[in-house]
Amino acid sequence: QEHTVYMRYRGQGHEIPVRLAGKINYAHADGQWLLARFEEEYARHFHRIIPGMQVECLTWGLRLTHEAARRIDAPASALTRHASVAQKQQDLTDLASLTSSPAKVYLRENLRPGSELAGPAIIAESETNTVVPAGFTLAVNGHQHLVLHYQREAL
Repeated sequence: QEHTVYMRYRGQGHEIPVRLAGKINYAHADGQWLLARFEEEYARHFHRIIPGMQVECLTWGLRLTHEAARRIDAPASALTRHASVAQKQQDLTDLASLTSSPAKVYLRENLRPGSELAGPAIIAESETNTVVPAGFTLAVNGHQHLVLHYQREAL
């Protein structure tokens, strides 16, 4: 776990992150302790402190991490190839070349593990869309993740 508090001298327009490393014993972490952490970090950045100036804590953050169990993809032989049916077609502009081309639109909920399609395409979901540019293919893996692959042209 990592605790961070963004602090500044009152009246300043910017704050600095003060990382509170390790496990914190909150019984001993009073205002003076926190002020000392701020002054250490401020001096590290600016090579000085401003004695007697009030300090503000603006934002508190906590980051927790946990090692996730290793995922194992379903073997390719377990995937059944599915033909995906486009719901409609619309123009898609390639921002690299600034050209438009027709793209098929697929509903994400209709894509099953083993589904494959070639770009240009749009995968529509209720919260977002995934664009599959020309030159890419999309496959749905055994965990139902969308995996895009760039198809390199032969030299």
